[in-house]
Amino acid sequence: MVKQLSTTELAQMILKKQESLVLDIRSEEEVKNGKISGKGIQVIHLPYDQINQEIDYFEDAIAKDQPFLIVSTDGQASLELAKVLERTGYTKVSHLVGGMNKWHKHIEPVKIGDLSSGGRLYQFIRLGNGDLSYLIESSGEAMIIDPTSDAAFYLSFIKDHNLYITHIVDTHLHGNHVSAALDLLKQTEAKYHFPKRDLVNASFYADGLDGGQNLSLGHNKVTIQPFFTPGHTKGSTSIIVDGRYVLTGDSLYLNSVPYPEYDVTEKEDLDVLAGELYDSIFRKLKNLNEAKIILPSHFNSIDAIGSTGKVFAPIEEIFQRLRQQELHDKETFKQFIKDHIGPISKNVEAIYELNLGKGNREAAHINALESEIGANLYEAVQTSTI
Repeated sequence: MVKQLSTTELAQMILKKQESLVLDIRSEEEVKNGKISGKGIQVIHLPYDQINQEIDYFEDAIAKDQPFLIVSTDGQASLELAKVLERTGYTKVSHLVGGMNKWHKHIEPVKIGDLSSGGRLYQFIRLGNGDLSYLIESSGEAMIIDPTSDAAFYLSFIKDHNLYITHIVDTHLHGNHVSAALDLLKQTEAKYHFPKRDLVNASFYADGLDGGQNLSLGHNKVTIQPFFTPGHTKGSTSIIVDGRYVLTGDSLYLNSVPYPEYDVTEKEDLDVLAGELYDSIFRKLKNLNEAKIILPSHFNSIDAIGSTGKVFAPIEEIFQRLRQQELHDKETFKQFIKDHIGPISKNVEAIYELNLGKGNREAAHINALESEIGANLYEAVQTSTI
């Protein structure tokens, strides 16, 4: 009987950096938009409709007693192929249940730490797309920050942990994933916080998030301090939690330089945003206490995941890398951005519209937009590794 591997089991294999062989049988175009990656993961790509023609190569590439995982778009083709291969003598074949469609949505929760005033901070890792979201909890109350598109995941998590959502925060107008905030608002009584400068033409009301007022959570009053860090977008905002953790949204990554999102026809906007991004990184974030821990909303490399399965870094580590790149001069930094930024995905504008409360929010439409952007494609083009 074919072994079935869940997305949770695959996530654990990747976080534990286990060696695994993956046979990806999707089309060339689908693979370009994102694939399974991780330390120890070896991927062989052979489209399903070519396997019969390439059977000699296939049998040379994978021994019949070698363990391997077959991955398809929705899990159906991988199951069919796994059954056929079992009948031909492959004894350790498994398939990914739900395929890449389910993998792109899978979220792996990890606990970052306990907070000094009581409560906990969790990080939610969306391995298939490189997205990170967060939950702060205290005295049964929860604040969700930068939620990705699967509202059901967050609702299930708070139910399992006996929490209720009182605040939802988006640190900026997201362009590479659909925020679940509007869906969560329909099912909770939470307040929504969103940077005012990114709210232009929004179809909903949200409290501002530009650093003018601190937020608190629970009876123990966990301190949450927003502060304005524009550049990625006009309204980008970072958040200090418990005086120690800094949730930077897309204003600072761990191992790559962020980029401004701008209209490619408006070069002046790029120059202004690149300058604002420099100021946010080198005049605001850099001047925080060196003990601060940086927690971004995206990562573009599996190397960003540490040995504990979490994505974070001390602030001094990040600026040491930036110093090595000699990006401390403002004009040099701005030129670096202009030299490395690529064209924004065709789907970004459509995702903006959804995150401003407009357009088609059906799950199939959202899945199509996000999968076409893809973690590997989107991040590799838009950022430059430090």
